[in-house]
Amino acid sequence: MSNDLTFIHEKRKWGVEFGVGATALWIASMRKADYKLGVNSRLNDHFAQRFVPDNGIGEQIEKEIAESMANFFFTPDSNPNLVHPKLKKVFIFNNSLGQKYLKKWKDVTPTPKKLANSLALQRLAVINRSVHYDEEIRKAIVDEGITQMVTLASGLDCRCLRLACLDETIEHYLIDQPDMVDHVKRVVPELEQKPSIHYIGVKFGEEKWWDMLEASGFDRNKKSLFLMEGLVMYLQESEIDENLENISSLMCNGSIISGDYTLEGFISHPLMSGLMDTLERWKCKWTYGPTSYHKWQEKLHKENFTILEDKDLLNSAGRLLTWIRDNYMPWIPNYRVYTACKGGSVGDFNDAVNKRRFTNAKVKPLVHT
Repeated sequence: MSNDLTFIHEKRKWGVEFGVGATALWIASMRKADYKLGVNSRLNDHFAQRFVPDNGIGEQIEKEIAESMANFFFTPDSNPNLVHPKLKKVFIFNNSLGQKYLKKWKDVTPTPKKLANSLALQRLAVINRSVHYDEEIRKAIVDEGITQMVTLASGLDCRCLRLACLDETIEHYLIDQPDMVDHVKRVVPELEQKPSIHYIGVKFGEEKWWDMLEASGFDRNKKSLFLMEGLVMYLQESEIDENLENISSLMCNGSIISGDYTLEGFISHPLMSGLMDTLERWKCKWTYGPTSYHKWQEKLHKENFTILEDKDLLNSAGRLLTWIRDNYMPWIPNYRVYTACKGGSVGDFNDAVNKRRFTNAKVKPLVHT
């Protein structure tokens, strides 16, 4: 491992209740809130409440983020899925109006209504993401014949027990820091009864997860799914490149990689500064976002991946406005999800491409030889 990557890992804060580990509690808190909806729950993740006691750290982070964003990221009463129209011009003109709006509202205590709206929007975004990946996993297994799955930075995710498609016929490898792995096994003892579930605790910076994965039984000659959910925004670009290179080397043609990323504007836009400050206080600052989706796709193409899907998960604009924003206004906060297929010729993944639904006009299957 290069000296710069070793330095990055040494400086990073590890643990379950601080640093990047704390973000797993934050996400679990939102899954817990969804489970409490009962018949209206979209995930039905009853494991989440085991990790997040009432008024615990996960709920504390969730509340702090909602407070930091309440005056800057809210929806109209008529549509909880749409950013309020009065904010659109502020997001578009980020340097002038954005700074002015931030200065005006930064120290203003949000109203209870705005706070509740901010919390609801935050939960909607995260649950949408979880539902999206649940479906991506199902498609990879049922439609594309995947027989092994790897979850990088698995955190407190219990899909391995929650999703019916992840049964004993699928070898599932979950990789995270040792403290996180030990915590999950302690809280969810049922995992010990599932021989197809393999947790791998890795001392990042000292150990190579890709070597430990193969030592745990992963077979690079079988089709696989790699999930990188909620990970790359916490990494340095050199780490991302290293991970993508090793993931590609472990894949045979027809394997799938799925994950998410934010454009740089999500990190640097004035209206997102409250979120970034809150994450930094918890020692889990976001550090990476490409300047455009083209830059991210270039990374995937370099490692011989073909894009099956790359879209803004939270977008409610039409195709034309989306195309204009994505190509000419990259500073507007943009949270994206992608799925790509490993391979070097059309025949390797024609079926996978044909079964995908392309909801974003600008994204097409890109096949390179």
